[in-house]
Amino acid sequence: DSTVGIEFNDKFVTFCQEKREADYSSKDMKFVLGDAQQLVDVLKESGTGPQEDELVIFACVNNTFGIMPDDMRAKVYQQIVKALQLAPERSLFLAGYWDGNHFGNSIQHFYGGNPVLCGDLKDAVIDWDRNVMTTTSGYTTRWTAPGQAYDT
Repeated sequence: DSTVGIEFNDKFVTFCQEKREADYSSKDMKFVLGDAQQLVDVLKESGTGPQEDELVIFACVNNTFGIMPDDMRAKVYQQIVKALQLAPERSLFLAGYWDGNHFGNSIQHFYGGNPVLCGDLKDAVIDWDRNVMTTTSGYTTRWTAPGQAYDT
């Protein structure tokens, strides 16, 4: 059994690899630089596609959908459907969203403490009503409140 993370941000791949190396329990994790808009090709090219008799869970976690532009999100959804068809009897999809009720905490405790990942908060545009932040580096995140999840 293995876990594969596919990420388009090379800095975040490096961040994840460093965290994995520091955590002995997660040595079976692999992080691949790639674009989820070409998910099926990335899985094939990296040799990380579904293995025979293995339960396959495609997950989009940590608010990834909350940082995607709408047109990109639609393409990723299409690729996930195609990836699920690689092992249709033994695969599922899980999507995670950060809880918009905790957006303020994220600004203070995550984004403020990790400027290398998302950009500096100085001069960031923060829309507190919609739980949206855009940093000067161009990074944008939207945190979905529980009642909004059905609209994304």
